[in-house]
Amino acid sequence: MASLTHVYMWSPIDHCWKPITAEEASKLFPTKVSANSALFMCSCCKQFVTLTNGKIQARAFKHSRGEADKSCPERQEGANYYYVYKASQYDLPLRIRNITSNDFSLELGLIRIPQDILDEQNNKKIIISTDSEQFIYSIERIRNDAVTYLPVGGNPSVEYRLNTTGKLMSFWPETSKGVSFYVGRTKRKRYDLY
Repeated sequence: MASLTHVYMWSPIDHCWKPITAEEASKLFPTKVSANSALFMCSCCKQFVTLTNGKIQARAFKHSRGEADKSCPERQEGANYYYVYKASQYDLPLRIRNITSNDFSLELGLIRIPQDILDEQNNKKIIISTDSEQFIYSIERIRNDAVTYLPVGGNPSVEYRLNTTGKLMSFWPETSKGVSFYVGRTKRKRYDLY
């Protein structure tokens, strides 16, 4: 069986998932790496995968037989399957930063964009809108090798709307759900998890 081709490895230095091939992983890890290590993840189905030991066949990534969900497109179709990513099907990551006893700030994560697509953009601005604010950023802030987290204030919003042009929107959804939460017993507005 051919190796999985849509695999990411957790990078503790950059605090993000980065694409990796079985050959690159073999140089870093000379022995088998179990899916239980949570080090390698299939980007198609978001399940952890194993790096084989290479004793019988060439080193490769593979799904575990014990997975409850066996619906991964690459698992069903093999390594020749071309996975079509539809940005509108996903929400962007949102993280909390600068937490104090009575305040915090939020950052919206924009999925990495290949450098050639970044270079050909005519519109050099990205606008992120919330229910009450608008944030404008230069395209130069977007990383081509990792998720780019951009500040979106300290007030949670029900959704975050992105506005830019060109091929960028094939990587990012036009709207992304916000993360809501309850902030203790204060007079601040209550935000429910969803």
